[in-house]
Amino acid sequence: HPNIVKLLWDGEIIISSNQIKFAACDFIIGNELKEIVLRTPLDEITTGRLILHISCAIEEMWKLNIVHRDIKPNNIMIRS
Repeated sequence: HPNIVKLLWDGEIIISSNQIKFAACDFIIGNELKEIVLRTPLDEITTGRLILHISCAIEEMWKLNIVHRDIKPNNIMIRS
């Protein structure tokens, strides 16, 4: 889906006898939604478009039985 970052690799590693899960994703050139909102208030049209894109991404994840569990402005990247 165009609004979801591409997962490149995931797995588990052991560091100091601790098993740690990881995921490596594409690097996004842009800004966190939180940074954008704090810098400049968004107009209604821009806000509506963002809500639509975010909702479509969440819907796509649900179709694949994926739950993000930490959706917040810090975790939403807006591409440049």
